[in-house]
Amino acid sequence: MPGDLRDRLQQSLGSAYDLEGELGGGGMARVFVAEDTRLARKVVVKVLPPELAAEVSIERFRREIVFAARLQHPLIVPVLHAAEEGGLLYYTMPLVSGETLRARIQRESPLSVPDTLRIIRDVSAALAFAHGHGIVHRDIKPENVLLTDAARDGGEYALVTDFGVARAVDAAATGSLNELTSTGIILGTPTYMAPEQVAASSQIDHRTDIYALGVLAYEMLTGRPPFAGLSAHAVLAAHLTREPEPITRVRPTVSAELDALVMRCLAKEPAGRVASASELRRAIDELLLRETGNAGLTIPRDAGSPKSGTRRPRFAATVGIAAAAVVVATALLWQGTRDGQRTRAPVAQRSVAVLPFVNASSDAENEYFSDGMTDELIDALTRVQGLRVPSRSSSFAFKGSQLGAQTIGDSLGVQLVLEGSVRRAGSQLRITTQLSRVDSGTVIWSGRYDRELRDVLSVQEEVARSILGALEATIGGDSLLAGANQHKEARSPLVRRRTRDHVAYDLYLRGRYFWNRRSRDGFSRAASYFEQAIARDSTFAAAWAGLADSYCILANFGFRPAREVCPRSALAADRALALDSTLAEAHASRGFVHLFYDWDIVAAERELLTAVRLDSTYTNSYLWLNHLAWARGDTNAAVAYSRKAVELEPLSLILNTRLGWALRRAGRLEDAERQLRYVLELDSTFADAWRHQSNVLLDQRRFDEAVAAMLRAEGRDWLGYCYARAGRRAEALAIARELEAKARTGWVAPLRMGFLYDALGDKDAALAWLNRAYDAREPDMIFLGLDPYITTLTDDPRFTALIRRVGIREISRSGR
Repeated sequence: MPGDLRDRLQQSLGSAYDLEGELGGGGMARVFVAEDTRLARKVVVKVLPPELAAEVSIERFRREIVFAARLQHPLIVPVLHAAEEGGLLYYTMPLVSGETLRARIQRESPLSVPDTLRIIRDVSAALAFAHGHGIVHRDIKPENVLLTDAARDGGEYALVTDFGVARAVDAAATGSLNELTSTGIILGTPTYMAPEQVAASSQIDHRTDIYALGVLAYEMLTGRPPFAGLSAHAVLAAHLTREPEPITRVRPTVSAELDALVMRCLAKEPAGRVASASELRRAIDELLLRETGNAGLTIPRDAGSPKSGTRRPRFAATVGIAAAAVVVATALLWQGTRDGQRTRAPVAQRSVAVLPFVNASSDAENEYFSDGMTDELIDALTRVQGLRVPSRSSSFAFKGSQLGAQTIGDSLGVQLVLEGSVRRAGSQLRITTQLSRVDSGTVIWSGRYDRELRDVLSVQEEVARSILGALEATIGGDSLLAGANQHKEARSPLVRRRTRDHVAYDLYLRGRYFWNRRSRDGFSRAASYFEQAIARDSTFAAAWAGLADSYCILANFGFRPAREVCPRSALAADRALALDSTLAEAHASRGFVHLFYDWDIVAAERELLTAVRLDSTYTNSYLWLNHLAWARGDTNAAVAYSRKAVELEPLSLILNTRLGWALRRAGRLEDAERQLRYVLELDSTFADAWRHQSNVLLDQRRFDEAVAAMLRAEGRDWLGYCYARAGRRAEALAIARELEAKARTGWVAPLRMGFLYDALGDKDAALAWLNRAYDAREPDMIFLGLDPYITTLTDDPRFTALIRRVGIREISRSGR
């Protein structure tokens, strides 16, 4: 009886586990939820029914389960423990939050094509890993696929459970059970069994799982399995003799390519199926990119395979210390289907990573020049059709590390690695480069260039073309040089940032170097260098775009008053576009000003989508679109845009932090905390992540932790706000008085002061500061009706009137 089994199991488990309830049948096992009392965590306990356990060799079963437990993969639910006590065979697994694929199908059938592709991609990744270790699942079905949103970025992903259990029962079977398992029938579920299982073939291998995965895909896409409405015996016969109805007949909107791929998985003969789970995943990646990888409003919910031609970022920050390179290598090595829960980074065909060039000059201040050379080569190579180049944030994460080129290349998932050094002495320039294969470490090309500094742009193009020639000779394929020459920038297909004045170019490189430091001083110095570059060459479009970028960020971070810098940003962006209308950066900056200063959401969207169309890998565009979506109250789109930016720049500290912020604004506090914790694992000194983590902790009423986090952030105003929210009124008032005094002679962001006084419950002071923020046209005023920082003013008619004056939208707190 059920009660008897539970009592027996609890007695067998003793005090190590506390059974809490039964989840229901799990195929060959009964499934219970328990607390592991030693580690204070929830687990699942699966126990074989006594009648089945009686026919199984306990020692052989345990050995097989231990073998399966070696599968340690982010998309596989691991076996934690297996034992036999009191005649009961059981094993434990982590309790995964979420639902089974069966529950999803029953609720939403049929599933959307993108969701189906993502699930199949995850399951195929898990299967590829298991198959590589000689383990076939044999019982892939919706009940054994778990859907969870516990990834660090809040995106849903699929886990496969019960790996090796069917094999364990099969291998341990004795007596009459052995006679049954020899036919394969007991080890599968009829709906999802491959023909060779039905036919009791001894040649069951990884392709059996491919067939079951095809059945799974068919069911998700059509709402029913291939052979529905039949008895169990009739289904088994159909697997052997009948062809499924084409998916496109049941659901005409499914593409012919996807239909054909699923039908290949369902081939009767194993040799006719997709050859491996890895091959299936690659095919799914291509289809997923086609389905969701457009440059418009449809953004994938998760980070898929890296797109070719990833452009160097503007919002990228490196880890900056050699010790962190190991963390970064791990993060990149296990990237793919889900942030935080990853599959090994695949090696992309026709791919090269440009590692940060070493400054070989005697003057350490020439670091900006070697970094700039690296940036320009990354930018040049990403503009070549058919060539994948990891982003700046990914490559620069390894700056200063002692990891070898092969380790770094493996982590970045590339075939080739380009290394180099730059020595600058006066007007003399020496650049040395070498291109190596990652798999063997063999140097396949090297070059040395001794030039005058005035020739820096031509030598960059010369190096880029030499690299492409070496790539063609090494990896073959269509002409990469032809791809380079097809670029829309007719003046220079490889090096875009043209100026005839090498001094102006040098100033531009200095500006970008300081811009990438991402600090108040860095942005201010960047703006100064861009202005100097423009003074040398007023037709230098890239310098105008850099100036517009700098002013945007100074306003966005509250470093400078918006009324001071946003009009300058608009003028700089307009000048850049007059010189080169194809600069996505300038369109994005113009969109920023429309959104955050003009408070014109329609014009902002027009410019930002133009930027995306011109360069779908420019992350600032997605960052501002995230803000635009939030201003409209569309939290799902806001998260999607942030995730798209992170997909393009997976190691960007600011983009990952902004994703955490978007998740917080969407009310997904656990996801936000997990995301921000990931950022701090990359760089524990990143103040912006500490600030947002503190606010998440405040929302969770974890006040002591919030204060500790905010003390590691920047900004007295934010610390005062945190003290106020945490109930530490005296400290908050002291900071408020300090900032009031500072505001009499200098700049204090009035919006943050409004937040501080709102948290203190002083509505009059809060409104006074918010009205000053309106007069100053502070960028974040566009969020005022939705902002989670406001807690006490929401029902005040004066606050409602202020929201109307901003004019973006008005929304009640209950509608947030």
